[in-house]
Amino acid sequence: MVLAEDQGLVLAPYPFPVFERWVVTSFDRRELRFEPADALSVFAERGELPRLPTVEHDLASLGGIKPAEEKLPDDPFALRRLMVDLCVEERANGMKQSAAVRLGWARKLGITATSTERERIEVEIAALDAQIEVDAKRGNEAALEALLARARRRPVDTTAMRVGDVIHVLNPKALPAKVETHPRIAVHRIDMPAPALVRLLNELDTWTEDDILDDPLLEHVIERLDPRGEERLAMLHARAQVMASRTMRVRQREGVDDWKTPLAALLAEDPPEAMLRVCFVDATPALSLCHAARRYHRRAPGPIHTLRVGPGEYSGPIRGKSKCLARLRSQQGAGSESLARSLGSISRLRRLVSGCRIGPSAIRACDR
Repeated sequence: MVLAEDQGLVLAPYPFPVFERWVVTSFDRRELRFEPADALSVFAERGELPRLPTVEHDLASLGGIKPAEEKLPDDPFALRRLMVDLCVEERANGMKQSAAVRLGWARKLGITATSTERERIEVEIAALDAQIEVDAKRGNEAALEALLARARRRPVDTTAMRVGDVIHVLNPKALPAKVETHPRIAVHRIDMPAPALVRLLNELDTWTEDDILDDPLLEHVIERLDPRGEERLAMLHARAQVMASRTMRVRQREGVDDWKTPLAALLAEDPPEAMLRVCFVDATPALSLCHAARRYHRRAPGPIHTLRVGPGEYSGPIRGKSKCLARLRSQQGAGSESLARSLGSISRLRRLVSGCRIGPSAIRACDR
């Protein structure tokens, strides 16, 4: 029923293309009903009915949503209300219908459906997840804390976990700057050294038969891997596991065709400098020489020599037997002459040094 030509209201039980002119009517022989109920009074006052609300966030613009083939309501009153609900975000939240169903209804009705805030957040997080090198697993705060605690104990590869609306990325290798700085991304970088067992096994993988003969108890390799002794207990446990498992395999030694040339070059140089330390105990000192090569170079083992000298404490460099003697300085103010007298004869020191097998690495003097 048309009340005023092209500018009038259309009273019909089916949709009319111009929403603000359409009034749903129903007559059951007793009562004439309208939707909206105040359509006539509003039209008389304003000259038109309220238009469909403007949609700010188009549901179709989210992408990746396939419209569902869902039947529209048969009730024309419900159908007109549905058109408004599809355009208003608050009403769309209360519909409890999926985005695919709402988009399918909007396509059939020829209108634009709005998206909800939750749908926009999910699409945003999905886009971020696609740019991370691993898929994000869902978790809670407790699971995240457990993951971070594990990363503080041992190395953990790149891991992503979604907690609420934030993706936590642990130790990412490559992450775009715009993703890393996004407010819905939290990056955790926890660098931990490899476990003692892994480091020990990696070192032993390079060993030959000569290496295991030089260091059968793995003492020196442990000192190299942990020079400060901060992981001493862990290294000892790792050594015990390796030796108890009997799974260590070493490579056969490789033969050397030309051994004279490097040996001649080595012997042509002056013997390396050694450090001599003289320590006094009850006015009777013990002079000890030990090879640093025993610690740093497994190929140059040597015996420990002890010599008794007179009172005082001295330290200084000693060169090989060909150049030898000693340039000794006192740490307690005593002169080098008193040390020479205490030694009795510099030749005794010469014989001491010549008795050591000085290897290609420096030796050091230490009190044992």
